[in-house]
Amino acid sequence: MSKLEIKSVSKTYGKVENQSSYVLKNINFTVEEGEYISIMGESGSGKTTLLNLLATLDKPTKGSIQLGDQSVDQMNDSQSADFRRDNLGFIFQKFNLLNIFTCRDNILLPIVLAKKNVEDYTAKLNDLSRKLGLEDLLEKYPYQLSGGQQQRVAAARALINSPELILADEPTGALDSSTSEKLLDILQDFNNSGQTILMVTHSAIAASHSNRVLFIKDGTIFNQIYRGDMSNEEFYTKIVEASTLLNE
Repeated sequence: MSKLEIKSVSKTYGKVENQSSYVLKNINFTVEEGEYISIMGESGSGKTTLLNLLATLDKPTKGSIQLGDQSVDQMNDSQSADFRRDNLGFIFQKFNLLNIFTCRDNILLPIVLAKKNVEDYTAKLNDLSRKLGLEDLLEKYPYQLSGGQQQRVAAARALINSPELILADEPTGALDSSTSEKLLDILQDFNNSGQTILMVTHSAIAASHSNRVLFIKDGTIFNQIYRGDMSNEEFYTKIVEASTLLNE
């Protein structure tokens, strides 16, 4: 079943010699429920712009974006804010945790903003804390944690509200290789449990944990490859080969 549909999406900024400057051009793809997709491309290729459109932080110049039965591109600012809060989970490269709050309060922040009863999420918080190894860190503050620990707290915050879609923007970019691998294993485990994930990354290693990789070049989808029955190591090799073609 389709979770997300992107149809004929284009994005322009300003004018260049009386012509629109396209950042994205006629993007089309569908994300199935439970899929784990990576988006790769060089800096300036348009992948971050695409993520911002999916996150309702920007609007397409043309085309439509549909999450379930909701037309994302038709929402006003207030509706977009409610949509992000109720349907999306975000994992950022720089964590975006609030140092004035404990880790527990950071994780529960989406619940508070949604004006839901925090007590109703005690079991979910305990379950996430166990899976992410955060049981002994909940009463600490983000500035007391390592980068890897902070990213695990950010992952718990993204998952606490059982979002329709996880959007991850270079989630391993600020982590060392060992910590990156642990986070990627965690995301893969949640995907195996049915969580839909869309991740922007420069890393072929990170992308090798996903089910499908979309390559963006000059604002268009240049290529896509599927994992199929390949292991992470085999898929990594395939991604590296495809990345070489992307850079030619």
